[in-house]
Amino acid sequence: MDRKVLALVAAFGSLVVITAQPSYGGADNSAYLRKVRSMEEQAKQSGSPGDWTMVGNMWLSGAQSDRTGAADLMARRAAACFTRSINMNVSEQGGLESDSRLTGLRRAYDLLAKLEPGNSAWPYLLGETEAARGHYIEAAPPLRKAIRMGGSGGQKAQKLMAHVAPFIEQDHKNDVAECGNVLQYMRTMGSTMPKIRPPSNTYKPAFDGTKTWNQGSAASNAWSAGDTEAQGRINAGSATDEDRSKYGSGY
Repeated sequence: MDRKVLALVAAFGSLVVITAQPSYGGADNSAYLRKVRSMEEQAKQSGSPGDWTMVGNMWLSGAQSDRTGAADLMARRAAACFTRSINMNVSEQGGLESDSRLTGLRRAYDLLAKLEPGNSAWPYLLGETEAARGHYIEAAPPLRKAIRMGGSGGQKAQKLMAHVAPFIEQDHKNDVAECGNVLQYMRTMGSTMPKIRPPSNTYKPAFDGTKTWNQGSAASNAWSAGDTEAQGRINAGSATDEDRSKYGSGY
């Protein structure tokens, strides 16, 4: 965990806190919103990070299903709740990479970026949260978007991008190396797998149309038998009657 990046999350989180009680239009008197408001008051009294996380999830759920035009207000409150929960007990041992609160915060910022496409703060905060989770490659696109948009969010994104650029480059190198290892493993496994060939004196009747034809299964059967020529014809859609008879999937 990069503590400098995490500190940026805590510092900027105050921008999304809503101090005034917002109006939710037609949904203002709904039982769901009354319940969320009540739970938020309880979280203020208890001071429990878990309570703030629960309220954040409820605000986010309401924002995602909102049909009253108040989704942005609810998403802002969700982001504020997640930020408050994180700030209350940031572990010095790290471990926030898989923290559900950061996942919720990322989802809130992603939703706000869609609801307010002209506000560069949201893609910046989305990229910042990805960086705090240690997902540097995923942080790059929203940070670059914020830089293109300009404004305060763009300026902050530019500074953060300069900070995480070495980590992004290293992650790319690690991904390339990992892909190379996987490909080498697959080649090794392919060269050691036994090839089962049918006896050369086995009588094979001509394809009479009674077998069920499955191109994928037939190609797999041909590969298992070591008949790469037939496998190529089957994959190309030019299987012969003999190919169909030998490698058809059954009656």
